[in-house]
Amino acid sequence: MKALDTIRRFAKSRENAYRLSGFLTESRAKAITTIRKKAEFFSSKGDTVQLKVVKQLEPQILAILPDEQSRFAKLRAEILHILHQANTLPCETDSTSSC
Repeated sequence: MKALDTIRRFAKSRENAYRLSGFLTESRAKAITTIRKKAEFFSSKGDTVQLKVVKQLEPQILAILPDEQSRFAKLRAEILHILHQANTLPCETDSTSSC
């Protein structure tokens, strides 16, 4: 599935779009940097680990998500689908995991 590869490409494209339009704020830049660093680090891990990282990155992803009326509506739907998959992961039964 490679969810983090998709998220990383999404963050890079949003960074370019914000930069070209002049709307790249400090908070958006910080969110994009966080997404790209974590996505790059965990991209070689399994699907379950990647979805857990996506769940952790949800606030940053939502901060740069395009508007539903924009021309990137299809990309938005794909990213929301990945977020939905991450949020529907079953919780592990050991005492060290948190849901």
